[in-house]
Amino acid sequence: MKTNSNLFLKKLLLLLLVWPLWSHAGGIEKGLLFSIERPGTPVSYIFGSIHSGDPRVLEFSDNLLVRLQSTDQFMMEINMDQSVILESLSGLWLMDGRKLSDIVGEHLYQMVIETGDRVGMPEMTFTYMKPWVVMMLFSLPPGNYEQIVDVELMKRAMSAGQRIVGLETLQEQFDVFDKMSISDQKILLENTLKNYPLLSKQFESLLEAYLDRDLGKLQQLAEEQIEQQSDATQAIERLMERLLDDRNQRMLERMLPEIENSTNFIVVGALHLPGENGLLALLQQRGFTISVVE
Repeated sequence: MKTNSNLFLKKLLLLLLVWPLWSHAGGIEKGLLFSIERPGTPVSYIFGSIHSGDPRVLEFSDNLLVRLQSTDQFMMEINMDQSVILESLSGLWLMDGRKLSDIVGEHLYQMVIETGDRVGMPEMTFTYMKPWVVMMLFSLPPGNYEQIVDVELMKRAMSAGQRIVGLETLQEQFDVFDKMSISDQKILLENTLKNYPLLSKQFESLLEAYLDRDLGKLQQLAEEQIEQQSDATQAIERLMERLLDDRNQRMLERMLPEIENSTNFIVVGALHLPGENGLLALLQQRGFTISVVE
């Protein structure tokens, strides 16, 4: 169970980019790496990542690596400290004696089992999982997620002796989903399972836009995909407010004291960046100049 739990948790950490698909691109259509500047403060950088196992996203430019090495501190959504992650494993499971089938009903539970069979996950995998955890597991296409952008950049920062700072705790991210109503969890789970056969193609389109550093295209594709999920639109909207807007505000407040006093390289999911409630606009509202680096 521990091996499976670690794998599931790793995938959950990757999925916080896949779900935030409700931002608006605003005036910045291109770029993933941006400088953050204001008179009297050190220059920092913010980079939009994609949580993908595709090796192409790990081909970092010399320009990016120079900027990374020029900073004193590395900030990411969650500090991937192994001890913290292991302590949070209990957050994946129903701990009150209920089973997944007791919550979602027999019909939806059978959809879970059938989808699990397609990807080699036995029924026992899901018996005591929370509904939102199952939903998240089926929100990424199958693939190798041993190496991801955030972690690989973190490793380089650690090798350079930089301090690693998490903008959130893992429990805070779990709370975003735990606070959803059971009704919304069921709606989103059923919607995810129905759309699972389309997932690989949809994700490949998003990946191509990311590789082109095209935030506008990412947004367009995201909106198109959401339009195809009309049965779950309201549930998605409620989740997105917490997953994007609320978290952007929290991450902003935590990064501000750091970027006002030291040079930082900040990595967050790419779709946390654009839009009027995105981190780039929020930083501009605090008097910072945001410029595209690449």
